[in-house]
Amino acid sequence: MSKCKDNNECGKELRKSKIGGQALIEGIMMKGVYNSAMACRLPDGTIDVEVWENKYGKNMPWYRKAPFIRGSVNMVTQLIEGYKCLMKSADKQFNEDLEFFIEWYKKNKVTKMERSAAIDAFKGYLISKKRDVEGLDIEALYDKYLEDMENYQYEEPSKLDIWLTEKLGDKIMPVISVISIVLSLIICVALFKFLPSTIGNLVRMLIDNEIVVAIAEGFSKIAIFIAYLALTALMKDIRITYEYHGAEHKTIACLEAGEELTVENIKKHSRFHPRCGTSFIFIALITSIIVFIILFSILPEISLGSSILNTLARVGIQIIFLPFIVGISYELIRLAGTHTNAFTKILSAPGLAIQRITTREPSDKQIEVAIAAIKPCIPENLEDDQW
Repeated sequence: MSKCKDNNECGKELRKSKIGGQALIEGIMMKGVYNSAMACRLPDGTIDVEVWENKYGKNMPWYRKAPFIRGSVNMVTQLIEGYKCLMKSADKQFNEDLEFFIEWYKKNKVTKMERSAAIDAFKGYLISKKRDVEGLDIEALYDKYLEDMENYQYEEPSKLDIWLTEKLGDKIMPVISVISIVLSLIICVALFKFLPSTIGNLVRMLIDNEIVVAIAEGFSKIAIFIAYLALTALMKDIRITYEYHGAEHKTIACLEAGEELTVENIKKHSRFHPRCGTSFIFIALITSIIVFIILFSILPEISLGSSILNTLARVGIQIIFLPFIVGISYELIRLAGTHTNAFTKILSAPGLAIQRITTREPSDKQIEVAIAAIKPCIPENLEDDQW
């Protein structure tokens, strides 16, 4: 197998791995043929790894193998699994005992105490929390918490956080998860359905041509998508996630090049990969433009007497045809990830360009996490991991 600095320029000998991944909060999830794994860098600097067997392995049911049907099914299952891993990775960054210690440390101004007095106060704090201190090395535990504090990102709880905790108790995380999902869906529909359709209605007032309107809607979705990615990339936490995204791509590229998975080897490879989810979304947007140009040029003009009703009708039609668009897009991204020729290079080019926003060059420590995540996903027989 050839060794390649850029996985997009590799020759025919390059192995096309089935392993895919997703960046998490301070971590990466990888999914192989038989196993999946997630690795996260914990606040204490260690790497936590979880491994689980995939439900089907190579024995996929027909609807997960049938062309144009498997796209929608796989997308939904991957979104669900990815969201669970994302939430789990966020939980791993939260250390309840350390959070309580930091709150106590700040509230009691421990920095102004003598060390012996601080340790005695800490013992009293543990007793107040009904901790069994019998035989416990209080001083060693105190020093450990002090050391962990240096790497822990602590945020002062807001009045809303305090109120929610008091009212909901242990139910707070499930409630917040449901609220975040609902809000995400509302924002997604508003940004990528209603706003483009509204722009389409404005264009129709100037040019009464359904093909032009469909093109305007499609390219407005692309503009909104790129703007959204660029703005989120300015956030520190998202930027770190994009670095893990880069580590994921570079590690898979190193595996496909047949090189040993070491930090130095992985650093040589490209952070851009044609099978990326970012590329999939972009291909889906382009596919939607083509589909809706054809669709709205065939369908009779929607005229319900109200621009709001017209927008709702167009959004409804687009949602109905979404599985069809996803199915086509999945086959195209699969083609781009498994073949290297002029067509797939053209097909991949826009998505690879957008990955300049959604990936960043990772640190050595982030690459170490990617290695920990991918190793359990590599089957003993490498032929099973070949497209």
